Amino acid sequence: MREAAARVRAALLDQGTAQINYDPDKEVRFGLKQVAVAKAQPVAADVEALGLGHVITAIDKATAALAKASGYGADDKAPRARSQRVLVAQRRAAAACNAAWETLRVLVERAPEATARRVELAALAGSLEALLAQREVAKPAPVTGENNPPTK
Repeated sequence: MREAAARVRAALLDQGTAQINYDPDKEVRFGLKQVAVAKAQPVAADVEALGLGHVITAIDKATAALAKASGYGADDKAPRARSQRVLVAQRRAAAACNAAWETLRVLVERAPEATARRVELAALAGSLEALLAQREVAKPAPVTGENNPPTK
């Protein structure tokens, strides 16, 4: 059993625990590799003998969740372009902020008048509104070229 455990550890943790410092894309690739190695022989036999199938399933699920959350191309097992990941992250953040603001607004409306809870909720909603008011919308860059020289 010790030999089987040593083989599984060597196959799945080829760099020890260095993967805890990986960025999300590299972590997804590492998890995909771990699952593939664990399902291939001879490691699969050792995983089964040690009763670690549930661990491999957990790694597979966690990797899939991280891939989805980070914008990694889980369907084709290839990372999306950084610009696409940023866009997805911005949209998710905007949706989360909108949901939080809407929830706070409803809670403030439903809280009894002149209570500490209403004041706290209103303060939270106000701080979120202040952040939204500070948001600057980027202006498009001027078009330059032969017909449109840059201005000073």
